[in-house]
Amino acid sequence: MNRKRQIDNALSDVCRILLDVWDPLGVNEFPEASDEYDGYAPAIVGMLVRGATEADLVHHLRKIETENMGLSYLDKQRLINAAQALLAVDLERSIR
Repeated sequence: MNRKRQIDNALSDVCRILLDVWDPLGVNEFPEASDEYDGYAPAIVGMLVRGATEADLVHHLRKIETENMGLSYLDKQRLINAAQALLAVDLERSIR
């Protein structure tokens, strides 16, 4: 598999997790919002490739919620669930 395809696969997996598991805005039930979090995926894939930990990912997602989205209520378990799902992305299939 070529590198572009591998990166596309990783980005797709991360986008799906951001929408289905993380979804701090609660938009995953609206088809027109299916790309709401796609802009965050490249940085997260980079973090995963560099060996990010669960704590790193929770911190990053929390920062997006508070600084980028202006949210004040943080659901810690949702952040943990999202981080764990992101860590389960098969980078061997996708990147390496």
